[in-house]
Amino acid sequence: MQDRPDKATLLDAVARFLVAEVKPAIGDPALGFRTLIAAQLASVVARELRAEDEHDEAELARLRALLPEVGIDETKLARRDGRHEIFVRLNAELAARLRDGRVGEGELARVRAHLAQTLREKLSVVTPHFDTTAEVP
Repeated sequence: MQDRPDKATLLDAVARFLVAEVKPAIGDPALGFRTLIAAQLASVVARELRAEDEHDEAELARLRALLPEVGIDETKLARRDGRHEIFVRLNAELAARLRDGRVGEGELARVRAHLAQTLREKLSVVTPHFDTTAEVP
């Protein structure tokens, strides 16, 4: 584990520097806009680093509850690329079941809840000020 400051804190510092010190010193509006974009991207990556493990665990738990019969290689969970492969596989299976009509009415509410929560988690990283309290139809 890396000592402090961690990656997310460093990215937050870069974003603050870009907005507070670099942007005001730039005379070119187009370059100023790109500087704000760079600051926003650094902030998004920082939030992603902070939330990634928690969101991944929660999403995986929901997917496993929806697809208990789909086996996964537990050894892959320790590696980021392995986790990505598992998510792709489980989401592809869920999408196929939805497309083919293999999700029953009773299950559909659970699938909607899972999808709504996954969307909330993703929005909390990319657009933290987005109002996620509204009901998803």
